[in-house]
This record gives sequence, structure tokens and C-alpha cells, in this order.
Amino acid sequence: AGGGRGGGCSCSAGDSWRQPASSGDAGGSREDLLEIFDLNTSLSLRELQAMLKERLSGQAKAAGVEVHPIDERCALARFGMAAGVRMALSESSKLFKLRPLSDASKPAVELAATLPPRVQQRPRSSGSAASRLITSSLELSREESAAARRVAKEKHKLVLAESRKEKEKAAAER
Repeated sequence: AGGGRGGGCSCSAGDSWRQPASSGDAGGSREDLLEIFDLNTSLSLRELQAMLKERLSGQAKAAGVEVHPIDERCALARFGMAAGVRMALSESSKLFKLRPLSDASKPAVELAATLPPRVQQRPRSSGSAASRLITSSLELSREESAAARRVAKEKHKLVLAESRKEKEKAAAER
């Protein structure tokens, strides 16, 4: 995996390192990160990223994965969502091994500390989601919410009818 970052990593299965309990990580919970170690040096970063993405499905696949090299045999995988980490860990590979950041080597933990937290994508919005948000923020009961929808529907019908009458009147005047 192309040009390393130095630090003499050569991460292996026995190199697990845990941060002292007193030093939290600056970016909050890093459940979106995995350490890739015992990496086959014939793999490029692009191939590795594609192999990891193949393990994902649904929203986790859409959120994607980034690979950050540590050295020739070790890298850090950053997933778009924590579910991607679970999916990636569920399969094994002969070309590399994976472990969560909590069990990662010291160079991987240090690199993770330099990465800014991933920006959460805004969920898709819809009319029903907006309605639920408004109803919950106004603390309306189901009955009150249904009544408000009926009133809004009636107003909409009246506006349409009025608009239709104005168009008919304008057409008649021509």
C-alpha cells in the first residue's frame, strides 16, 4: 500500500496497544475506524478500498470507506458509518487482517487522533418526516394533528377553487 507515514509500524496481530484511560480521544467515539494490518504489500490503496467497499451493503455502502496508509503493511480504514465497521469485521481475508481501533497498534491510534471527526450526512427529508417533527415539537396529540391536517386540506381545496374561479372569470372576459 503506497508511500508510508513512517513511525516504523509493521503492525502485526500481537501489536495491540491501548490508550491510557485518562487520555480520551479528541474526536469523540471513533467507532467508524478499523486498523488494517498484516497487509499484502502487492495490494494498492485503491484495490484495498474497493475490497473493503465490497463487504458493505445498503446505506453503509453508500456512505463508503476511506483508507489512510500508515506504512507498507498497515493502514487505517474509515467507514461512513459504524455499521460499515461491523460488516467489514464479519468477513476474513487472506490479503489483510482487521481489528477495531480499541485493539489497534500505537501508530494506528496516533493516526486516528489526527483525523477530524467525520461529518454526518443529513438524513433524507420527506413530507411525513417534516410532519412528525412539527407534531412532536408542538407536542400535538394524534387527534390534534389529524384535525390540523384536515383543516389544511380544506384550506388548500378552497384556494384551488378560488384560483379556478379567477381563471374562468379571466377567460370569460377575453
